[in-house]
Amino acid sequence: MNTIIIALLGLCLVFVAHGIPVSPSLEDSVQAIASDGTSSEKLAGHPYILVVTTHGNADTGSFLISATGPASVDLMSITPTTSQPMIIPTTEPSHLSSYSSELTSNSAIFYRVDGDSESTYHYQAIQVTVSISGTYTFASDSDLDTVGYFYDTSFDPSVPTENLVTDNDDGGDMRYQFRIEAFLEAGHTYILVVTTHTGSETGSFSVEANGPDSVNLVSITPSTSRPITAVPTEPFVSSSLPSELSSNSLTFHRPDRDAEHNYYYQAIEVIVATSGAYTFTSDSEIDTMGFFYDTAFDPSNPTANLITENDDGGDISLQFHIEAFLQAEHKYILVVTTHGESEIGSFSILAGGPASVGLRSSTP
Repeated sequence: MNTIIIALLGLCLVFVAHGIPVSPSLEDSVQAIASDGTSSEKLAGHPYILVVTTHGNADTGSFLISATGPASVDLMSITPTTSQPMIIPTTEPSHLSSYSSELTSNSAIFYRVDGDSESTYHYQAIQVTVSISGTYTFASDSDLDTVGYFYDTSFDPSVPTENLVTDNDDGGDMRYQFRIEAFLEAGHTYILVVTTHTGSETGSFSVEANGPDSVNLVSITPSTSRPITAVPTEPFVSSSLPSELSSNSLTFHRPDRDAEHNYYYQAIEVIVATSGAYTFTSDSEIDTMGFFYDTAFDPSNPTANLITENDDGGDISLQFHIEAFLQAEHKYILVVTTHGESEIGSFSILAGGPASVGLRSSTP
């Protein structure tokens, strides 16, 4: 009995039937090329049916059949008959709806679910209605990091957990965008709330809705019995003082080192008109240190009246950052010195707080 080798150039499934049609179509195919084939022994004059299909559902594409054997092989496309015609199931139509808007400094605010309890978030409430029940998706598109909350019937910004159906932060196909999927009843009202991941962010956004019917998207202003207002923040006032340490500067023994080491220093008198928390940060090419004193500083007794100190706590490398609560009209002394012994160079001090800071050099 002779053997015929049938090589199929494609990643597909091959079925050979003895004279009985078994395939609904030879149009399902693939484009990739495979190196293996199908081999079987064939009887002369006997009809066989080669069925070519695909591994993936509903894949389409061209293909090539190569038959090899002791004689030529007749290959002819046929349309097999069947008593049970197969019908491809129909899919629900998909309708796309979109909505574009923006969050501004004038947009309403609320304390969002799972957000920072000390931060307020601008939001926009969008009323959602559909005329055909089904599953719908809502995806955001924005340069902002958006968060979406989906509510049933109504949304009260003072009670953001009430009527909440679902929410999403970064589930969208685009980076930092939300994607919400929900089953909606025809004629029922839902509310989509668009807000941000970070408090007080503003910017434009768009929402794309997809489902078995078009979606009606309308901006609304939700009512609440407890209007939300932003917590006012204290003003931040900056003050600065440039100076330098030179070979003529005074020296002392740093509180954290023994008496064998001498360090140049500059004493700066600090007075504020408004009580509050203030910060003092250095900026210099030299490695600075800061010592903060109450009322007075005695270089011969550097631990007396010492409130706090810092070496490398600043945002700038090798610079100090000191934070202290200051009483109005009370005198404090900031001593600027260096990490290394006998270092010299220029520096500046940046002070910040609820009011301007009086900074002036002093000689203890």
